[in-house]
Amino acid sequence: MGREFFKGNLAYEQTSKPIDKEVAYSYLFNERIIFLMDEIEDDLADSIVTQLLILDLNDLNQDKQCKDIQLFINSPGGSVCSGLAIYDVIQNIRADVSTFCLGWSAGIAAVLLAAGSKGKRACTPYAKIWLHQPMGGFGMTGLYQFSDMDLHLKEFLHYKTLFKEILSFHTGQEMKKVEADMDMDNYMSANEAIDYGLIDFIISKDQL
Repeated sequence: MGREFFKGNLAYEQTSKPIDKEVAYSYLFNERIIFLMDEIEDDLADSIVTQLLILDLNDLNQDKQCKDIQLFINSPGGSVCSGLAIYDVIQNIRADVSTFCLGWSAGIAAVLLAAGSKGKRACTPYAKIWLHQPMGGFGMTGLYQFSDMDLHLKEFLHYKTLFKEILSFHTGQEMKKVEADMDMDNYMSANEAIDYGLIDFIISKDQL
């Protein structure tokens, strides 16, 4: 399955100076490429959501169809609420979102990887995907009441059910299987992720 990535003509002069990260990211953003390369928290989610919305509005053609947005992911997961904010935008903008895993995608980051447009979800050959129960935002420190524990448990169970529903929808797996795999902390290789339905193909060197 052949695909082309990084379309565009980036001209640069080879020097000993380090590449300016802001310049590089700015160029890639103009090419409709977004990077999610850290633990997911509120500020990062705000940045990703803003970029998705700008790109969705910025390239509307006469046929009311947007060019694909490419989201590259290398993340240990993080805040469930922050990740779901990104998920909701991916699901509701006009543009297709191609998702690519570099390194690893864990927890809510794995959910975002699976949430890309069907046929456009991929990872590099040695990337890892880690399914586990929702983490982040449920811990308690210091003094607390037993009623607080009950509220946190209800919140955890709510997000666990939501994870199951979302992953089942995007992978085609039964919810019982998804739950069992999350409970046992399931690590997957690229090929295993294809079999599971998390991604559609593995990126080869001629596609980068």
